[in-house]
Amino acid sequence: MAEYIDRSELLRIEKLLDTDILRKSKTASTIYDQIMYDIAHIPAAGDVAPVKHGKWKIDRGEGTEVSSVWIWQCSNCGYFKLTNANVGMNYNYCPNCGAKMEGVE
Repeated sequence: MAEYIDRSELLRIEKLLDTDILRKSKTASTIYDQIMYDIAHIPAAGDVAPVKHGKWKIDRGEGTEVSSVWIWQCSNCGYFKLTNANVGMNYNYCPNCGAKMEGVE
């Protein structure tokens, strides 16, 4: 799976590496310049969005006439789905908001 980085953060770290000791060595300086060129020309990832996280909240309908129906609700957006009792929610992501579901509350 691809990992996305912030190029500006990488260039900030680069400034910490740019020292006189490194610049005095012709070989090290050449390697450093090539690395910096490569960093500057890394293609930017398109359509990258932060991952939303959520959990399924379960209302088991206990004490009601519909105790055989469970209500699964997304903690991120409130989307809900009804299932029969003891039937798990088989979505790893909320079908409404796209949040990655990380268990049950």
